[in-house]
Amino acid sequence: MIRTSTAPPCFGRSSRAIPAAFAAGVVIWLHPAPALAHGSLAVGDFYSGMLHPLLHFETLLPTLALALWSGQLGGPHSWRLPLAFLGAVLVGTVAGILEVDLYVGSASLRLSMLVLGLLVAVQGKLPAALALTMALIFGLFEGQTHTYDPEAKIERPLLFIAGVGSSIGLILFHIVTRVVRYRAFWVQTAVRVVGSWIAATGLLVLALKWGVDK
Repeated sequence: MIRTSTAPPCFGRSSRAIPAAFAAGVVIWLHPAPALAHGSLAVGDFYSGMLHPLLHFETLLPTLALALWSGQLGGPHSWRLPLAFLGAVLVGTVAGILEVDLYVGSASLRLSMLVLGLLVAVQGKLPAALALTMALIFGLFEGQTHTYDPEAKIERPLLFIAGVGSSIGLILFHIVTRVVRYRAFWVQTAVRVVGSWIAATGLLVLALKWGVDK
């Protein structure tokens, strides 16, 4: 007696739905929306600072990419790079609130998405000094880009800064610890796939911006 096994009918539909859902999510995410910087959310300065990195994909994706990369590298990199990145984000945020223009354009965040995403995708390794420098530079980019706005004011800057630091710190901590802890092949493969998606998003946004400017 020959037994034949067939996949459940819903399996094929589910597998085909995943790319479609991902594409739809990217389109919605990339759709232009008003910037919500400098505590413009009516939830208080601390919670506005916490939500700020989560509501901007140009802020969230570089943070995720750096956390994934730090977890891949492991060892001292698993805590040095996140701490350097977080410290630089806070410095950039303070500079933005004080209206100190560091001449950092939004293209820098898209570039950080591309570079960090590629490093995750290929599980790349760099000299320690170069990796630390990149974490500092990209963190400074992130802190400055979405907080420098001379026309916007916040009532309690320290609470806003504390909220930003708490949000990014929690993201870095949870992602890094899980990538370091779960070393199974399929987990590490999934991490590299996510890195490739982040890199592709950065490249797409850079290309769209270049086409608009041109």
